[in-house]
Amino acid sequence: MLRHFGLAITIGCAFFVPLSSAAAQHMNEIGNPCEGAGSMLDGSSCWGKELEKADEQLNSVYSKIMSVLRSKSNEEQTQKRLRAAQLAWIDYRDKACEAEASLYSGGSAKGMSRLACLTSLTDDRIKALRLGFWWQVEKFG
Repeated sequence: MLRHFGLAITIGCAFFVPLSSAAAQHMNEIGNPCEGAGSMLDGSSCWGKELEKADEQLNSVYSKIMSVLRSKSNEEQTQKRLRAAQLAWIDYRDKACEAEASLYSGGSAKGMSRLACLTSLTDDRIKALRLGFWWQVEKFG
């Protein structure tokens, strides 16, 4: 009985690992904003535009949060911590997406994969900043 349970866990893990990998790679998600791109060049162009939009939104959200924190004299440490966290996150995002893109080394999807990954992680960061800090903007901004 215990042996069958171990086998079920092993099979279950083998099933979920590929799924989690595909879900992390935004360009492979069903309904992604660039799934209708006809060619690799079109896909890269589309993801480049999506990344520009995400970066603009991230910069806007981060700037608004930092502006509110600057206006509150007792939030200097929070500002420093958020700035340090943001810089660390940028380093993480860039390295994680380079690692993901390296799965396509030598192939034409490498650039598109990197752009899709950057977009996906940037969107995730926007959500995280909004969840953690946006109430400050709503209350004091």
